[in-house]
Amino acid sequence: LTVSLDADIDLSGSGFTGVPIFQGAFSGNGHTIRGLSLTGKGSRMGLFRTLTETAVVEGLTVEGTVSPGGTAGQVGLLAGENHGVIRNCVARGDVTGAEDVGGIAGLNGESGTIEGCTSAAAVSGTTNAGGIAGQNLGTIRGCANSGEIDTAADQDPPTSVGGIAGLSRGPSR
Repeated sequence: LTVSLDADIDLSGSGFTGVPIFQGAFSGNGHTIRGLSLTGKGSRMGLFRTLTETAVVEGLTVEGTVSPGGTAGQVGLLAGENHGVIRNCVARGDVTGAEDVGGIAGLNGESGTIEGCTSAAAVSGTTNAGGIAGQNLGTIRGCANSGEIDTAADQDPPTSVGGIAGLSRGPSR
């Protein structure tokens, strides 16, 4: 499957719940998907819930709020979990969860690569909260974060928090 955006998309009020599994090529062509609002119970939450090893997402800006209830693990604006390639993407908004919470992706798996991405998302999580990825097992390179991480005064003290990755066991560069 190949998707190529030729215009911005506004998801405000649409009831969109995220793409469950994506394994193709998605080119944002510099366009923005705004108005993303994911607040239902669950884990693996984001515009894409799971990006497989064959997935490539590039040139896309995502703006919105991802704040699920329930288990709320693996939460990100672009992807709940990434096993493919996310390249030259931007995240803006708010991301809140319990574990593996990131501006771009909640979990970047061993085969996952996140490169040339930036996040200005406010990220809040209890365990593994990061500006780009909550937990990184793969590769993160050439990324930058300007969003706040775990700054809410009333939250429990978080563990494993970082500007790029909350917990990184992969080769970040």
